[in-house]
Amino acid sequence: MNAIIVVSGVIPELLGLDERTPSALLPLGDRPFLQHIVEYLSAAGLREYHFVVGHLPEKIEQYFGDGTRWGCRFRYHLSSDPEQPYRPIQGLCAGLADSVLLAESNCFPLVPMDQYHNLAGGTAFELAGGEWTGCAVFQRDLLQAEWFAKGRSWLERSLRGMSSVGWTRPEHFIALRSP
Repeated sequence: MNAIIVVSGVIPELLGLDERTPSALLPLGDRPFLQHIVEYLSAAGLREYHFVVGHLPEKIEQYFGDGTRWGCRFRYHLSSDPEQPYRPIQGLCAGLADSVLLAESNCFPLVPMDQYHNLAGGTAFELAGGEWTGCAVFQRDLLQAEWFAKGRSWLERSLRGMSSVGWTRPEHFIALRSP
């Protein structure tokens, strides 16, 4: 499974805490928020990561490096338009094999990823109120480059409109929505 993680830009709810430090590097307990996600996914066997970064990308890459610390391979893709952070994913679509985990770095469901790895179609994760977490697991053949050209809301509508994509509400998740 390949992981594509869209690293959030500035999050207004954080009231400026992420102005000089990317929100994904803000601490949750003893380590940065994004490190919790990487360690969770690495423990589940994911080894190939693509980080789409816009806000302070050099700090993300400096902290995580090439991924060898976790026995993984990390690649970084610059998103120069904060309004279209998914756009760089268009170029990744053709080169990916197997299933794909798409996640945003500010809200992540804590579910056993191995149960979603070989599903036909895909699964998207939403919060109790029905809001999409920004996380979905789907087979590579479902990827459509135009999903990423049109932004997050278009992507969500596309996923919700596909009968082969199921929606689930995880019991546990971590989120960077408030200090």
